[in-house]
This record gives sequence, structure tokens and C-alpha cells, in this order.
Amino acid sequence: MTRETTAVDVAPAFTRVEQQLLVACARPHLDRTAIASLVGDGSYSIHWPYVLRTADAHGVLPLVHRALAATPDCDVPPEVFDTLAADARRDEMHNRTFAGVLEQILGACEHASVEVMPFKGPVLTELAYGDVAAREIRDLDVLVRREDLDRAAAVLASLGFRRISDKTRPPSADDYHLFVREQAETRRGRVRVDLQWRIMGPEFAFPIDDDTLWKRLESVSWHGRRVRALPVEELLLLLCVHGSKHRWELLKWIADVAHLIQRRRDLDWQRLYEAARDAGLARMLSVGLIMAFRVLAADVDERALHRSQADRDAQWLTRQLVPRLFDTQLPDAAGRGAALRSMYVRMRERRRDRVRLRLQPVRDLGRRVFVPNDRDRALVRLPRVLGFAYYVVRPLRLTGRCAASVLRRVVSPPGGAA
Repeated sequence: MTRETTAVDVAPAFTRVEQQLLVACARPHLDRTAIASLVGDGSYSIHWPYVLRTADAHGVLPLVHRALAATPDCDVPPEVFDTLAADARRDEMHNRTFAGVLEQILGACEHASVEVMPFKGPVLTELAYGDVAAREIRDLDVLVRREDLDRAAAVLASLGFRRISDKTRPPSADDYHLFVREQAETRRGRVRVDLQWRIMGPEFAFPIDDDTLWKRLESVSWHGRRVRALPVEELLLLLCVHGSKHRWELLKWIADVAHLIQRRRDLDWQRLYEAARDAGLARMLSVGLIMAFRVLAADVDERALHRSQADRDAQWLTRQLVPRLFDTQLPDAAGRGAALRSMYVRMRERRRDRVRLRLQPVRDLGRRVFVPNDRDRALVRLPRVLGFAYYVVRPLRLTGRCAASVLRRVVSPPGGAA
């Protein structure tokens, strides 16, 4: 059983008519009358550059183009619609290029006997929307077994990918590698691949990051081949955790949840909630379902929605997140990190998870200070049996670097003062 809403239900959450239009266009159930009234009755003055810019930033430009094209009484200025159509064609070519690259990777991994599971990206787009062109794709996420990570990396290298570093991760992080390959047909001129052996970092404790994952995967048809895919319940939970991880800052993440629910009527809601509860992710699931229902009128199961809304913290979080969806005034890096940590803590229902998240900055600092990297190993060449000594070499090297920096400032102060 599902609950229904109308366009009026979401309108009060967004003050600008352009934002209401974007939300209406991203819904699984298009209300053409509401879209036409927002655009074409003369009551509102649409700032179309804002619509195009914001739709692109939120990854829903293809959905906006399709919605406006499917609304015959929608009086969109011809030059605006031409721009929108051209951008949609560009994004479609971009997405189909990514899908072709993914096919290459899957074929090469199969030839090398490396078991892989693509998730998000082109496979998610077709599972949730039924068309690879319906959602912007920014990278490819490929999961392998931990013991196959190096072999999979060699496969990517054989396809012309080069590994790059991720400076946002602590030096001890070994759960994924980033690869890029130049690709002229894409918007940014390259394809990025996230090769990983677990779906989420340890701070999110996603429930299927162990060997049981590979036993529960489904086989789905994609581009004429059978590929491994998450069961729909775990996929929906993953989308809710991913959106919560990023504070639901993009409309496309909410749309992913809403459209997947719309297409997959066979969802086992009880099993979904049991998996989320066992992993301590029930509140993130609740926030995702409430967001999809409130913003995009998703067909959330009535009992599941009632259970989600019964969580007062989930309700509070949603009330904070929805008005910020189109907020362009984001804090600086330090403020953003603190805000994210505070939000993560509130999104966890188990005390032990909240304590672990509060201690995460301390653990990250410890890793950065003590866990050695390639520069530490290059400074002093030690035999393997003495490898533990690098945990002393690193803090000494960092101390020396800081002392040298201070000395340079004393000897040569700013402005050349003696």
C-alpha cells in the first residue's frame, strides 16, 4: 500500500518557483498540469539560466528535459529548450561512453578471471530509470574481492588507465584505488574508475562488505551480458546511506531512491528494514525514505513510511536537510567537515556507532602522524624484518619538516625584515 501526494505537498519547502519546477520534473510520477502551471500561465517569471545551471549541478538535467518535452502545454522559450535539448544530448553521449567503458572493463576482468560487481553508474541508472541516459554519470564504481584488488588494478592498467592518489583519504586507507583514462567523448575529457573491495568505509559499517555479499548477488541482464548486481533491498539501502553520507545535497540522489522504488514493486520492505537495523543504518534508511516521499512524492510503502516517520531524529534531520537542498552557501572545508561529523552522529541510532564517529578525527590524526607512506620508505631503506621501524621514521620526518619550515620563517621572515 502506498500514499499519494500532490505538487502542493512539496511546494512550501522551496521558496523559488524554479526550485519547485526542478522538483516537479524529477518526480517519478510527472504531474504535467503542475509543470505547465509553473511555466506557462504567466503567474510566475522563470529565471531560466538558474534552472539550467541548477539542473546541471544537481545531475537532473536529463530528467528536466524529458519532463518539459513531455508537457505539451509547457511554454518554454525556444532558445531555452534548444539549449536544454543540446545539453541532454551531450549528457547522453557522455553516459553511453561511460557504459561502453564499463563493458570493456567487465569483458577484460572476465577474461582475467577476476570477479567484479559494478554498482551505481550505468547499471544503477538503468535499474532505477530504465535508460542509461536518464541520469548524469560522473564515475564508475567497481567492486572486487579484497584478494583480487591488485589483479583488477593490473586489468585497468592494461586498458590504459593510470592510478591517481586521493588526498582526502588517510595514508592507511586501502579499501579502494582511483584510476583515470582520457576519453574525449566525456564532459571532463576522462573516465574515472573507483576500484574498491568494500562498498563503504568502516565508519558506515555497510552490512554486506564481507564474503556473504558475493553469495547474495543477483544476476541481471545489462547490454547483452549477465552482470552481478546487489539485491534491490541492499541497493536501496546503499542509496540511502550514500545520500546520508553527503547530507542529501543533490536532487539526483533523492531521485535515485524515488525512481528505484517506483520501478521495483517487488521490494521486500521487511527484509530491507531488518538489514538496516542489524547494521545500525535504520535511521539513514528512514531519512532517505522520508526525503524521497516529501520531496519527490515517492511511492514508499505505507508501513515503511510510518515506521520511518516514527523516528523523531529522522524527522528532525529531514526538516534540516530539505530546506538546504538548493543552498549554495556552503561552509568552508573546516566548517563543512565539522557539520558532516555532527550530521553523521545524529544519523546513527546505536550509541557505539555515535561514539566511534566522535572518535574518528582522533583516529585519522593518529594515522596521518604514525602510518608510513612511500616518502617515509624512500627516506630510509630498511629490510622487511625491520618494517615496523617506519612507524618511528614517519613522526620523526614530519617533525623535521615542521622544524625546517619554522627555521626558514625565522631566517627569512615575510617582507624581508631582518
